[in-house]
Amino acid sequence: TYPRLLQTQGDTVFGVKSGAWVMPNVALGGAVSGHFASGLGAGAAAFDATSVWLRALATADWSRTGEAPVRLLLDVGYFFENSDAATADAPQALDKVQEWGLQVARYDRVTVGLGLEAPVADWISPFVEYRIDVPLNVELSRRADLKDDFTFGAVPHALTPGVRLFPLRGLALDAAVRLGLS
Repeated sequence: TYPRLLQTQGDTVFGVKSGAWVMPNVALGGAVSGHFASGLGAGAAAFDATSVWLRALATADWSRTGEAPVRLLLDVGYFFENSDAATADAPQALDKVQEWGLQVARYDRVTVGLGLEAPVADWISPFVEYRIDVPLNVELSRRADLKDDFTFGAVPHALTPGVRLFPLRGLALDAAVRLGLS
């Protein structure tokens, strides 16, 4: 017997981000975003499954002072996860693959991202980013090798190379590939 098809459509993210230059080549900022998961078999948001991501941002941009054509980016956050509420009416318990496919999770997580960007012109900037999401309070049965701590391969992390284009002032377009490393 096969499990029933579970599908969602239309997950939505809204957020705001702001920052300011605190030194000639250092900027600090923050961001908050709401992640609205859609319900099973629905195209509308399940508001009881809303998650929130709070982030602190820092940029060191040596290209502003002419020292080097490089930007170093740091992104540290806390993700208050609630997307699993969207699957409360599921006809069966979800396995790890279904959770991944539906992009639902059960655990809050601490997120850390590091990026390196090298502007080659005013309108183009290649970059590479690394991000790790450390889930908190995960049950022992869901951990790698049934250990009390996570192995590095079990913690979600990814490497993302890409290019950022600036076709208009104030508009950035990113083209990138995220490579999961776990």
